[in-house]
Amino acid sequence: VLELEKGVRIDTEGPGKAVNALTFDHLELPLDVALAPEPYRVRGLSERELTMTELWQALDKPRSDPLYHPVRAELHERLVRIATYLFLPLLAFPLGASTRRTRRGTGLVAGIVLIVIYYYLLQFGHDLAAQGRLSPWISLWGPFCAYAGFSVWAFRQANISPGSNFVEATLARFDERFAAVRHLGHRRKVAT
Repeated sequence: VLELEKGVRIDTEGPGKAVNALTFDHLELPLDVALAPEPYRVRGLSERELTMTELWQALDKPRSDPLYHPVRAELHERLVRIATYLFLPLLAFPLGASTRRTRRGTGLVAGIVLIVIYYYLLQFGHDLAAQGRLSPWISLWGPFCAYAGFSVWAFRQANISPGSNFVEATLARFDERFAAVRHLGHRRKVAT
């Protein structure tokens, strides 16, 4: 029992809710009521809360079970995310390597853009697999294979020609094509 003397007890049910104030000279509160934290909800109601072992054990569910597709999608997504980190250094090295003539920030920005696009592809693939619209082998492992292949190719290119930066070369090609299209538009204006 918690005994309190001469005070005010303020109870609220949350922001914007009613507030109750109780002024007292003497108050006795049972400790299990006064200091008990809110009980946690039961873990495992969502497939996102399951451990890898629990996901692996849940693969035995029949196809008619509503968690059949979400469990498979979650397991595959976690495995893809784990495998992604193995190839991240292979992508980081060529993006970070630059010569004195190039801007160093270009590789960093390109890397961030590539990782964000890859992340959203995985999210989209997970949603498709969780709804049962597409196999996780296609929706999750497909983007991973493209990412891993691109990372290996970029690393190999950086090792074959150490002074060149494929990001700068790609941006230069886009700039040339854009300039050519702009030049065609300028010719048409002059001709009319």
